[in-house]
Amino acid sequence: LDSLLQEMNIENELSRFCDFISTYHSIIDTCMVHFITDDLFTLIDEDLAGELLSLSDNSLAHLPSALFSDESRTMFQELPLITAAIDQIRSFSLENLLEARNKDFTARVLDNHCNVVNNAAQSFQHFDKIMPEKKTHEVELMSSLVNNLCHENEADFLIDLGSGKAYLSQVMAFLHNKSVLAIDSQEINTQGADLRQKNLSKKWSALETRAEERRQGKSPKSRKQRLKAAAAAQNEPNITNGQEKGMNDNEKEMLPATTSLSENLKLSTKFISDDTDLGEVIQEHYPEFSHKLGMMGLHTCGNLAPSSIKIFYATGSAKFLCNVGCCYHGLEEEFYRNPYLEQDQVSDVSPGFPMCTYLREKKFWLGRNARILASQPLGRLADNKNLPSHSLMWRAVLQVILLRVIPNLSFKDQQVGRIAAKSTGFIDYVHRAFRKLNLDLTMSDEEIEKYFTEYEPKFQRKLNCFYQLRSLFAPVVEAIILLDRLQFLACQPDTKFCTVVRLFDSSVSPRCYALIATKL
Repeated sequence: LDSLLQEMNIENELSRFCDFISTYHSIIDTCMVHFITDDLFTLIDEDLAGELLSLSDNSLAHLPSALFSDESRTMFQELPLITAAIDQIRSFSLENLLEARNKDFTARVLDNHCNVVNNAAQSFQHFDKIMPEKKTHEVELMSSLVNNLCHENEADFLIDLGSGKAYLSQVMAFLHNKSVLAIDSQEINTQGADLRQKNLSKKWSALETRAEERRQGKSPKSRKQRLKAAAAAQNEPNITNGQEKGMNDNEKEMLPATTSLSENLKLSTKFISDDTDLGEVIQEHYPEFSHKLGMMGLHTCGNLAPSSIKIFYATGSAKFLCNVGCCYHGLEEEFYRNPYLEQDQVSDVSPGFPMCTYLREKKFWLGRNARILASQPLGRLADNKNLPSHSLMWRAVLQVILLRVIPNLSFKDQQVGRIAAKSTGFIDYVHRAFRKLNLDLTMSDEEIEKYFTEYEPKFQRKLNCFYQLRSLFAPVVEAIILLDRLQFLACQPDTKFCTVVRLFDSSVSPRCYALIATKL
């Protein structure tokens, strides 16, 4: 009965979120490239548009932060329509929705301070910098969570799907002593992970020692001090003098001797899809495997996240899943046609959205632009309190020029990429765009400048207002994607528990939600 009620609650909330998004879908599923050519500002209710245009640049820059800060919200209290919009979107908070559902799980797993489980996690906080700051934040939190899930589900083997450079896999293998198979679709990532793994295995003992010294409040010994200590322990006093001079750096790092943990981690290059036989991949690398396993994925791009969920249920030995998805723009939708396809082309990619029966029966779709919006870092926008970059206006005016010069230009042939940062001004930007598109630019610089001076004064303020308002809907779109996956999990007969938790600081790592499931 509890399971049935949970399914019904998720479905009810998913319905509420989707109904809300449908009301504003015409604003959400838009592309700023077409802001001028499609006159997108007219999509906003006239009275609300008037309130937005009345804002100062400073107030407009604070608009995204009003979703998270009561102090910022007070800046708009004299504007009833903006305040109502903020409050309405606030009511669709994914975290508030899941708070009751996650109470027991948070206490049992996320906040589990059992020494057996978390000694390694505490140690990792004191490690030398072995990866970028953002990745350190993510791996520190996710490795601790995955390790707790391993203990709770008696799983001592892990599969890392979309492993990239294997940052998470290496910490699970080296620090938490788990057997890990890291799988990535790009050979260049596998090669980079292999090189990094070899370097880490040589230095790991020293890294752990230094981390433990920091944890105890001590100042870590230098390499020379460690070599002297090793020499004294081995009764070899000359090792730090003449013998060390004849050693290369790798040999020096091996003093004192490091226990290699490389056998804990194996790397594989393979494209993962819905019908991937994970058992076959495991047998290829671990022929003697007969354990319970956990599946993890840190920022699995696009369709890999839903594929991971389907593979989880198709793999009998898989007992838990911990997945942080990203790159929602890369999702293939079942009821929306990918604009990159030719007119008579049919997609050969299995759809990754929607997953649950409820949304599939409704033939619900979001659209590419809505999914791009869901991928934007609203937390950073709220923290930085900046207005949109000038490049958005440049691109919108460029679109006017392109459609007048070549009115039948296809969607694929309009992609100019990120060239604004390299451009000295709008004229240079237009030249670069035409070169990238392999088009002949027949107009003069004076004509180009005339376009900008005509459109920029008319549309810049409107563009800023539209962009800031539209950005407020990003977390609601992301919530629908995550709730769709959660509802799919909840409806599987062998699901023991499933939820979504906020794992990372969104200002550090915008895609901060982890989807977690365990099986009976």
